[in-house]
Amino acid sequence: MTIDKNKMYRNYTKKFLSPVITYDDEIAKMYRRIFKTGIFINPEKKYTIDISINSEIFPENVEKFEEILKKKGLFISKRKGDYYENEILITMKVPPQFEHAYNMFIGGHYSSMYTKEELLQIFPTQSKTEIFLILTKNEMAITHLMDIIAQEFGTDLNYEDAKTFKEYDIPPKTAEEVYNCKKPKSKFLKDTLNV
Repeated sequence: MTIDKNKMYRNYTKKFLSPVITYDDEIAKMYRRIFKTGIFINPEKKYTIDISINSEIFPENVEKFEEILKKKGLFISKRKGDYYENEILITMKVPPQFEHAYNMFIGGHYSSMYTKEELLQIFPTQSKTEIFLILTKNEMAITHLMDIIAQEFGTDLNYEDAKTFKEYDIPPKTAEEVYNCKKPKSKFLKDTLNV
C-alpha cells in the first residue's frame, strides 16, 4: 500500500463505506472540503474509520471537519500519518445506525449493508452505477464479478455460475483496507478481524 499526497487511494472501504461518513449533511459538506487521500478500517477499534488527509491543502477545513465530528460525538483521535509530511489521520466512530453496514462490509456481504430506503437516500440518482448494482445484487453487476474473479484468481467464470454467488464482488482484503498494513494475519478482512 502506498498513499499519495495528491490523490485518493481507491479501496473497498472508500467504495462501500463512504456513505457512513457522508450520511449527515453538515459532516458531508465539510468532508467534501478536505483533501482526503484514503479511507480505511481501523482494526484496533471496532466501528471506526481512519481518514487520511493532506492537511497542507485547506488546513482550515481540516480543523472545521474535526470540530463537526466532535460536536456530533464521532471524533476519536487525530495523529500524524505515515506516508507523507503533512498527512494526518483522523479516526472517527461509525454512527450507531450504520454499525450493521460496517459489520456486513467486513464480511463482504455488500447486498446486506444498507436498507432499500437508505440506498435510495444515499444514491438518489445513481441507480445504474456499479456500486449501486453490487449493493442491490442486480444481475447487471455479474459481469463485474466475472472480471474481478478473472483478475484476482485467474479463473474464467461463466455467467450462470456467477449468478449463484452470494455477492457480486469479492470480500475486502486486509492489506488494502487497513491503514499501513504490512503483514496481514489473513488475506481477507473478515478473517483478520475475526468477524
